[in-house]
Amino acid sequence: MRSKIQSFFFSLQTAYFFFILLAAIFGAGSYLAGFEETGRLFDQITSECIWKYIDDIVANHLLLTWFLLLVVCAAVVFINTLCCTSQVLKQCFINKIGKTKQFRLRLMTFIHIIALAVIVCHALEIMLVTRHSPVKILVSGMATLAPYQVKVKNISYITDRSFIQEDVDGKRLPGFKIPLEKFSVDGNKAELTVYRDGVLVKEGEIRLFEPLRVGNSFFIMDGFFIPHHKGDSIGILIHHTYNPLVVPFFVIYAVLFTTLLVQYIRNRCQISVQNK
Repeated sequence: MRSKIQSFFFSLQTAYFFFILLAAIFGAGSYLAGFEETGRLFDQITSECIWKYIDDIVANHLLLTWFLLLVVCAAVVFINTLCCTSQVLKQCFINKIGKTKQFRLRLMTFIHIIALAVIVCHALEIMLVTRHSPVKILVSGMATLAPYQVKVKNISYITDRSFIQEDVDGKRLPGFKIPLEKFSVDGNKAELTVYRDGVLVKEGEIRLFEPLRVGNSFFIMDGFFIPHHKGDSIGILIHHTYNPLVVPFFVIYAVLFTTLLVQYIRNRCQISVQNK
C-alpha cells in the first residue's frame, strides 16, 4: 500500500492527469459563473477577498464541491512536484554522475523549485490579496477605499459620451461594447489624490489598464459613468486592491520562463549535434 502511494505521488502521469483535471475544473468554474446564483458568488469572490464569503460558499453545495475539488487537485499537484523535486535533488547531489548530466539535472531541479514557488505564491494570493468592490466618484468627490481616502481632482474624457451606456440603476447595459479604435486609453483619465489618515500619500493619474500604485496597493479604474442628476458631469468607477505579491510573481515567472527557454535551447543544440 505504501509503495503504491509513493509511486502515485512520484509519477509523471499523476502530474499530467491532475493538470488536465485542473483545467477541467477551471472550465467548470467558467460554466458555473454563467448561472445567476453561482455567478453572483463568483463575482464577489473575484472582486473581493475569498475568506469574506466562505460562509456563502459552504452554503452553496455546488460551489463548495467545485472549490474542494480545486483545493484537492492543487494540493496533489504541489505534493507531486515536491516529491519529484526531492527525487531530482537526490540524483543531482547524492548519486555520482557526469558533469554534463549533472548540469542538466541541476537545471531541472531549479525548474522544479521555481514551479513550487509558483504554486506557493498562488496559495498565498488567496490569503493575502484583498480586493474591494468598485465605487463611483465625481470630480471633487471623495471615497474611502480602506485604509485610504481617494479624491478625484479632475476627469478628462474625450471619447463620445454615447459610449457610456448604463441603465437607471447605474449598471452597464449587458452586451454593449465600446469599439477599441474609438476609445482613447491615453486621453480618458482622471487625476487622483490619495490620503491616509488625512495625510497626503500620493498624487497621480489613473487610466484604464494603468492603475495608480501606492506601495502594495493599487487603485484601478473600471470605467466611466454619467450621473443622472448632474447634467453634463462624468464620474469614474474605481476599486482598490492590496497585493504584496506583484513583484514576487513577476520575478518568479520571469525566472521560470527564462530557465525553460535555456533548457529548450540546450536540448535543441544537443539534438543538432547528435544528428551531425
